[in-house]
Amino acid sequence: MKRVIILMLFALSFSSFSTTYNIGDDITLKISNLSRDDINRAFSDYKIKDIDKTESGDYIVTFTSYKLGENSIRLGDKNLKFTITPTIKGDETAIYDKLSKKENVYKEKEYPYLGVYSAEIGILAILLSIFLTIKGILRDPFFIFKRDMRRVNRENWREKISFALRRCIDLNYKTNFLSGEYRPISVITDDDIEFIKKLDYLKFSPDKGGNIGQYKERAKEIVKRIKKGDR
Repeated sequence: MKRVIILMLFALSFSSFSTTYNIGDDITLKISNLSRDDINRAFSDYKIKDIDKTESGDYIVTFTSYKLGENSIRLGDKNLKFTITPTIKGDETAIYDKLSKKENVYKEKEYPYLGVYSAEIGILAILLSIFLTIKGILRDPFFIFKRDMRRVNRENWREKISFALRRCIDLNYKTNFLSGEYRPISVITDDDIEFIKKLDYLKFSPDKGGNIGQYKERAKEIVKRIKKGDR
């Protein structure tokens, strides 16, 4: 069953709400005064099904969530909160009486090729180990930062450098730099905060100047300090 909620955002200010949806429900928002990149970042943890831009410049965003319990989306300085509940009812998960009878219990028979099973299990264990290693690398904050920086070019560097740096900080310190909450923490100094704010200014400034090389090196220097853990 599709349930839709329309939310008007004006100047990044809106009325927060808390309501409940079933898992897999489509949720549609009408968003004003946010760019497509801002919307994609805000909904990075959710499945965006569609983003349409209206003639008035607003965006119609349809998304869904499979995370049970309370969900929260940061938009501007507000949190959009809603709850996702399962669709399976309690009586649907009950075990049928006939399945609990002893005569219906499956009895495992001896198999003459246990060596084959052992080999298969060994191969699966090796593949699982490789998968977990790769997964760990892909989730490493510094690997993610390098991957983000490889996507930086002369057209997008003002947004991409800022995004890559703030995401690396959030992944390491569990902060909310991507949401615009800047504060010194660990090796992140007041000067680093000013650098990030300058990138924010460049993103929205009509003056598109700036040396891409200098900004990339400064961002890399901050991440290097985060990795070392010293100032």
